Amino acid sequence: MTERPTVPRPAPITPDIDAYGHRNRAEALADWLELAAIADRPINSAQLGDLISDNSWSRKQPRQFRVPEGLESEMTPENHVDAVKKVLDRRNETLDHLWPFEIQDSWQVVKREGASLDVPYVALLCLTVAHAWGLSTKVDPEVILESTVVRALRAMGIVAAQVGTAVDERGDFENAVEGAAKHLGLPSNVNAVTHSLRAKDEGVDTLALVGWPSDRRRAGQWVFVGQATVGQSQTWERKIREPDTDHWAQRLLQPFEPQVFLAVPHQVSAEHLTRLVSNKTGLVIDRLRFALSLSDVSSDEKDVIDVVLSAGVYDGRAAA
Repeated sequence: MTERPTVPRPAPITPDIDAYGHRNRAEALADWLELAAIADRPINSAQLGDLISDNSWSRKQPRQFRVPEGLESEMTPENHVDAVKKVLDRRNETLDHLWPFEIQDSWQVVKREGASLDVPYVALLCLTVAHAWGLSTKVDPEVILESTVVRALRAMGIVAAQVGTAVDERGDFENAVEGAAKHLGLPSNVNAVTHSLRAKDEGVDTLALVGWPSDRRRAGQWVFVGQATVGQSQTWERKIREPDTDHWAQRLLQPFEPQVFLAVPHQVSAEHLTRLVSNKTGLVIDRLRFALSLSDVSSDEKDVIDVVLSAGVYDGRAAA
């Protein structure tokens, strides 16, 4: 058995409003508040406002999308705090007991008493943080995310297989696609359309099927092709467009083009989610949807949790 590499203890994680890109600012601050809660260093809304003001973040727009009912345009610490509150309220309302935090009357995010940290929500939080803050992990967060996607889909009763990571394991794109298609019970002809000799995934990390794999009449099934990324929020619109659905329909010998989905370990705001799907490009699986689907964490996810939580947080306050 190959010994897994050791990972050095990372430096404390400091708050960074642009850690996830300019379209996920409130979510980045909300995540840091959760890390601070785990580290027993919670801050209230007044302290968060001071943090935003001290770092001149009030010059940055907390939200990047204008919705039909309008968007507050004044960039103040109070508006940033309100945006963060809405993010945390969404988590609380959507996940209930699956969210291992709670909001106290003083508007402090604290770890819920008795809540375990080895849960899917924290795993996705730590995958996001590890990549954004450049923490060293035994396995790349993007590689872990690809397997997390497959686990989540299977937990929902969807047949799923990896493509991107499988290229590394099987040696070439053709074998990876044929293996994934076989797992789904689908025929395949990888060379139905041309691809690069160095192709890794042709814009697709995951193949999934909702249908009848044992039915030998294989034409006409609900097929999904997915792209997973831990990248910054401004890249998501490009990433969701990467799969060429016509090419994948031909590779899988299907008369209908497959449905595309994008998977990210972040929480996607309602406004950004609407923008991503409004042009009928595809579906989005974000942290909240992952947490609603999964019931456990993998060993690789547990390693990332350990790395992130061992770092602690720092925001300039003296130790308690």
